[in-house]
Amino acid sequence: MKSRFILGLSLFVAVLLVAGMLYPGMYGDPYEPPTEIQSYYIAHESTTEDIDHERQTSADERDLESVSDSTPLEDFDEEKQRLFEKAYDSQHDEIYTTPDDEEYESYVDVLTQRDGYRISVCTEWTLTCDRYKSAPTYPDDAFFEIHSKANGVLTVVEYEAETYAIVQRHSAGPIFHGLVGLGLRLGLFGPLALAIGATAVSARDAHPRTVLALTGYGIGIGALGLVAPYLYMLTGIDVQVYAVELVVVTWSVITVSLVYLLWIADS
Repeated sequence: MKSRFILGLSLFVAVLLVAGMLYPGMYGDPYEPPTEIQSYYIAHESTTEDIDHERQTSADERDLESVSDSTPLEDFDEEKQRLFEKAYDSQHDEIYTTPDDEEYESYVDVLTQRDGYRISVCTEWTLTCDRYKSAPTYPDDAFFEIHSKANGVLTVVEYEAETYAIVQRHSAGPIFHGLVGLGLRLGLFGPLALAIGATAVSARDAHPRTVLALTGYGIGIGALGLVAPYLYMLTGIDVQVYAVELVVVTWSVITVSLVYLLWIADS
């Protein structure tokens, strides 16, 4: 009975580890990469007089001058109101920057020369979220194609008796995002699942403690992978930073366990 229990438990853990290699939440980043999130820029209406209309591609060919009414900030939901106010506070010194005729074609170019206000958006697989579940989007009063990999949606907002334009600029994200987590899962779970399964089949009767110890280590590594994203949310500790150390320790545990079993078998 004991032998069957060890075999069943070990193979069950090995299967879970194999499945964990496919789950992005294992050792995953709980937030979307900043470059995939919209950047928010705010400009006062006094800086929006020189828009390059040739670069503007709105479905109904509207431009800022044709927008007759601005939207009062209080008409937006609370999330968008808070986002506007935070972006306004963070960019207050640059909101009144005007285009330089010799350097910029329009105020949109000015926006691309300064850092936008960015937020943290949780990935889809997170079970809980301490930031934004999705990036807030404002209605489009105009649309700008800044260049091939970035575009901007412009919304005219009335705030404290002044008129502002908030531009949501979206850029293409990195194609390599998530590779660290994937590499960590492959480097940990694959070899560990193979070692647990092999030792459970061949050594569960003669050396049950060694098999259980290796299985317990697998449970610990799997549990750490599950809580790693939420540990980062709560404490700021990024387990991915220790990816190399985790792989080295895991491979060392596997090597020591296998060498021990082989040495005992020969002696």
